[in-house]
Amino acid sequence: MATTTTPTSNVLQVPMPSTRSAGAPRFEGKEVTSFLTSIVQHGANAGITDADDLVPYIVQYSSDDVRTLIRYMPEFDPEVAGKTWNAAKSQLMLLYGHSERVPDYTELMLKEYCEKQSAKPSYSNMSDIEAYYRGFSKIAVPLVKKARITEKERDFYFIFGVPKILKDWFLTQVPEAKRKRSSPPTVADSIGYLQKRFDDDSLTFEPWAEDLMKGDSREATSTLSMFNTDSPKPLPSQVPLPPNAIDELSRQIQSLNLNLSRAAGGASQAPQSAEMFHVLEGGRSSAGPSQLSGYPYPPRR
Repeated sequence: MATTTTPTSNVLQVPMPSTRSAGAPRFEGKEVTSFLTSIVQHGANAGITDADDLVPYIVQYSSDDVRTLIRYMPEFDPEVAGKTWNAAKSQLMLLYGHSERVPDYTELMLKEYCEKQSAKPSYSNMSDIEAYYRGFSKIAVPLVKKARITEKERDFYFIFGVPKILKDWFLTQVPEAKRKRSSPPTVADSIGYLQKRFDDDSLTFEPWAEDLMKGDSREATSTLSMFNTDSPKPLPSQVPLPPNAIDELSRQIQSLNLNLSRAAGGASQAPQSAEMFHVLEGGRSSAGPSQLSGYPYPPRR
């Protein structure tokens, strides 16, 4: 006969909760140990001193699928006498105990997960940090429990999975003594450093850098331009020639064309020379090569 702790007389007894009521145990094929422990606890609160008397509640608090499976097994059948808690527990563990086994992850799986995470864009808020921590813990915690990695290795892998774009900034937040692989900050400390990124009361909070960290160059350029007081520099084609340069160029072209006209004995060059003189005198320094066709460049002085 299995027994539970006998409650003292001055303890208020609470009846076993009704099926599917608020706070009632519920078994759907997972976390079998927690389910059985919950029944024992409720039994103690209800003043049930013999655990064998709790066997019917295993069936009662199970889901429809589980109940259909176990209700006529001899360990649970209400028509079978002499049922024991230990036998019922053993049978339930045979059916569902595997779900409680520690997942069989490997260190390589953790490395691959962290490598994939490190290639992602920067976190945009604290929820992103928490999501990474949950995914990381799903693999890392079982590895530590099975002694496949040490706690220091776990701490290092957590930093390994931080987005690359954040690594330089992250390093500035870590004390110098903790910047080695042999002595990394704990996971909790690393999360604290990362959360500073989004703490607007922190001295290291930089609101203008967030767009850069997210990879949004358009918004980052707009934001950073607020801090740039320099006037935009004009393009070379937008810079007007000084008057003395125009005069000198005009003089050289006139002299050159005059010599060509004398040599050729013709007057065909004069109109073109006059046209070019008009262009230069009018300050049209943006004239392109097409406007200067037929005219040689002035000689170097």
